[in-house]
Amino acid sequence: MSEKCPECNSENVSFDSKRAETVCNKCGIVIDERQIDTTQEWRAFDYEQRKKRDRTGSFLTYTRHDKGLSTSIGDQGYSDLYKLSPSKRASFYRL
Repeated sequence: MSEKCPECNSENVSFDSKRAETVCNKCGIVIDERQIDTTQEWRAFDYEQRKKRDRTGSFLTYTRHDKGLSTSIGDQGYSDLYKLSPSKRASFYRL
């Protein structure tokens, strides 16, 4: 399946495996990022070995301080935090 650029409608797109991005080669826009890497990093000679070595996960990214290894819980905003009393909010910040 050929992917088209949403900006210039070019079909000249490529996947950069080092950065885990799909990029338009004509205008340079990043079409998709942080894609899941489903390729094997190992060899398996039978079903049991392959079953033990299954893996999935995001690519590492150099655009984040922890290379994309962190976990985010909830949304990015702290709007619910301001519904708490000041003492509860202070204890949350100490965590």
